[in-house]
Amino acid sequence: MSTFQGSTSAVFELARKFSTPIPPQSEEERRLWFHELAQVCLWGNATDLSLLVNMTEEDIRNLQATGAQKLEEQEKNIIVNDLEKFWERVKGLKGGRVDFILDNAGFELYVDLVLADYLLQTGNARTIHFHCKTIPWFVSDTLPSDFHWLLDACTNTFFTGASDSDLAALHALGFRWKSYLASGTFVIESDPFWCSAWAYWHLREQAPALFENLATSDLVIFKGDLNFRKLTYDCRWDTTTPFAEAIGPVLSGEFAPLISLRTNKADVCVGLKEGKERELVEVLGAADWRWSGKFAVVEYSEGRLSEK
Repeated sequence: MSTFQGSTSAVFELARKFSTPIPPQSEEERRLWFHELAQVCLWGNATDLSLLVNMTEEDIRNLQATGAQKLEEQEKNIIVNDLEKFWERVKGLKGGRVDFILDNAGFELYVDLVLADYLLQTGNARTIHFHCKTIPWFVSDTLPSDFHWLLDACTNTFFTGASDSDLAALHALGFRWKSYLASGTFVIESDPFWCSAWAYWHLREQAPALFENLATSDLVIFKGDLNFRKLTYDCRWDTTTPFAEAIGPVLSGEFAPLISLRTNKADVCVGLKEGKERELVEVLGAADWRWSGKFAVVEYSEGRLSEK
């Protein structure tokens, strides 16, 4: 709650931009808008409670900035960057199903909803499924109750001192999202598997119904560091190991296309080009690149499409 309220500036900037229907756009305009939103969605998870302990307020404001110039600067810190593959997959969807495997509540969930709304308005998605935790495994994990709380916060007087125009923009977003939920366009799901000790290599055997459900999706978006670690078995991979290899043969060959949006907060990392790790450590002096939250990866797997 407090982290969402503390993100007032970014919340209202996004509300002002996306509260009204998106105007007709050329393909290049859509691409640029998508890249911007995807980066906001990526860096939004840098505001989780565990990171707040280790970063200055200025660091957090920079990560939440939604201006185009700031996003261009941030893309330099995406050390494995499949944003264009992400865009190509989205561009090819016509009224598809997209799933979000959620991470943190508050501001991160808010930007997830903004991206989801954009996919609906552009016609790339027809339904969006949001997968929540069943318990707060980590303190800021999104539960179904957090989802409903956020929609209420966007449609009531949660933000005090805001201008009438800002509140009107936020309320327009919130009520639109509530209508999506009521119509079944937004779907909230929750499964105990997300709070189990199993790596996602074992999704099919440990939660077969969940696996089959997700495998029918047109795109599954995994948010955050923990989801990335469980996708890759949290192993000590060589950093140049291909992402498809690290997530295992089932997810990379028989599952839906998936994208992982992750700010680095733990040791495991894969998909780097040869020499990139040396550049990070020796040239940039970023000895903490694996866990500081100031670097990120966006990694894509074609899943079942790779067989075509």
